[in-house]
Amino acid sequence: MIQIQEAILHVFDAIGVQEILSERALNPHNALMIDYISHHVERGLEDPAASHAQFMENSPVPRRTREFAQGGESLVDYSKWLASLFFGELREMAVEDNYHLIIARFVTELGVPYLAILALADKLAYTHQVDADDEGKLAASIAVHHSIMPQPTQRVKGYAFINLEDFGIRLCDIKLKHEKETVRIFEEVVLGCITEPSSRDSYRHIRQMTLAVADDYSQDPVEALARAKHFLADNARESDIVETRTLAEKTFPDSIQMQSAFMGEVSYANLPENLVLERGFAQKQTETYKLVADGEITLTIPAEWYDDPERVEIRMEQDGTTTISIRGIEHLTSK
Repeated sequence: MIQIQEAILHVFDAIGVQEILSERALNPHNALMIDYISHHVERGLEDPAASHAQFMENSPVPRRTREFAQGGESLVDYSKWLASLFFGELREMAVEDNYHLIIARFVTELGVPYLAILALADKLAYTHQVDADDEGKLAASIAVHHSIMPQPTQRVKGYAFINLEDFGIRLCDIKLKHEKETVRIFEEVVLGCITEPSSRDSYRHIRQMTLAVADDYSQDPVEALARAKHFLADNARESDIVETRTLAEKTFPDSIQMQSAFMGEVSYANLPENLVLERGFAQKQTETYKLVADGEITLTIPAEWYDDPERVEIRMEQDGTTTISIRGIEHLTSK
């Protein structure tokens, strides 16, 4: 559980094209508001789609944030400055959606202080309306209600969490189209930072690069991906960082050429040599192996079975087909 220390809400009204900047913080004793913010923050902290980022040297945000964190500026003044940056871009781009911006200071279970910036766009919802005709007869109908904030279980439009100790950033950016170009609001406008791939993107890249290299060298892609996942599972026990050179060596242990080709794929994709793959996400992705055969047959095998040759055997036949044997099954049911 996280602990919300203070929070404030600002609003961008797209219809009236105005900014409603609060002059006081939210009531910290209002359990409903605190629970609402906590749910969204905790969801973001566990989100595998989140990217890690670092501030650029010319960004003014770290200095101003450090001053705020050290008590040199109030939450009201600091948050109004950030909200003005955010809302100014929305106004410039003529965004038609209403936005709610929550800025909160919180502490994790381990006592690490963070600043959360949550951007919530209005959700469409439906309600009833009651009308009366000229004779006074009542009739209920369905109407659209626009100004609905997302539920605690729904995704927010975007967020950024700034670690107030090392000033590392965890974010899920908002991408808006403007004059045929995509603008990343947090990265380019509000924070001024450089992002790295998310855990989900890192895993997707690893999978694609492994399969591509195996295919280029006419090697078994299933076996290559199994070796990669085995390394990722072992690595996740100790670190959130995957060293791609070590991954290449473990995935293609018998071919320096294939290792070099893998690193070439890393360079071609413009990826850093050390990828972030958070432990929880890596463990979830490597706990099972999913095999698809002839388009319609899907097998999902637990990792401990797949790694045991006494239980699972995948054998190439002379006619080019593949035989999969699974032994030791005690119960078989149909779903």
